[in-house]
Amino acid sequence: MSTATAIVVIVTALTLASSIVIALRDAAQAKHRAAIDRVKALHHQASDGETCVYCAPLQRVGYDTTWPCDTIRALDGAPTKEHNA
Repeated sequence: MSTATAIVVIVTALTLASSIVIALRDAAQAKHRAAIDRVKALHHQASDGETCVYCAPLQRVGYDTTWPCDTIRALDGAPTKEHNA
């Protein structure tokens, strides 16, 4: 095998490996987004406009159930009300 052929084989292999890594990254990001979407489907604003329909019935001590709840704030990257004090 000539040097030029070897270089073409190596470049082709690296390109394929790069494509595989990108596909795996995209699949992981899609799974992550789907998981967040499932959680957000559970945690949504109640018709009263003031509470989270998932959290309010549970009334956990120290957990803010007002909308947006601590879970939604965490998913959105916002600090909880407790951390704002």
